[in-house]
Amino acid sequence: MRSILSVLLTALTCLAGTLITYGIMVAGGFEQTGIIFIMGGIVGTQMATWRMVKASGQASIPLKDKALAGLVLGLTNGVTGVVLQWVAHPFLYPEIVIPIEGVGSFVFPFVLTGTLAKSFARVANRTRA
Repeated sequence: MRSILSVLLTALTCLAGTLITYGIMVAGGFEQTGIIFIMGGIVGTQMATWRMVKASGQASIPLKDKALAGLVLGLTNGVTGVVLQWVAHPFLYPEIVIPIEGVGSFVFPFVLTGTLAKSFARVANRTRA
């Protein structure tokens, strides 16, 4: 997660996951749209983990890389939440939803990368052999 490309791909994947989920929820008439950030955080974590495993070829992700991924995801979802609230007012309690999703997005890489990295490394090792 040390290259600018990895950081940008992580942020863009998180943004795309968040906005696509938001579009689906609006089209479906759902009122509680705060859940959109969960999807953005999960797909962003998947992209970050895939990039880290691809770069190292190993299933172990250093703590500082997880922290950088979490920072990118938290900031991306935080800015997205503020802009969405400013433009469309989708959150009933933005002062609660936006900070919680920022912290939650930061935590996702610490929780999910272990399992994801093992799966990605297994697939990568199969394709190299």
